[in-house]
Amino acid sequence: MSDLDLPLLPSADQIRRREFATIRRGYDPDQVRDYLHQVAAQVETLEREARDAKLGRAKIDETTAAMAAP
Repeated sequence: MSDLDLPLLPSADQIRRREFATIRRGYDPDQVRDYLHQVAAQVETLEREARDAKLGRAKIDETTAAMAAP
């Protein structure tokens, strides 16, 4: 894995902690860091929503199974 490779689904924390080499001409490190923090916050929200949806689905499945039981 090279320095630029990311896991298939990086966590919000991995996004926040990502470091980039500083070069003479390039992107403003503060802007990059701010952007990564915004992306990480969105990833956290999506992860939370996916987790909540799975929990909700599990509750529905349990209720359905209990209602179908003789």
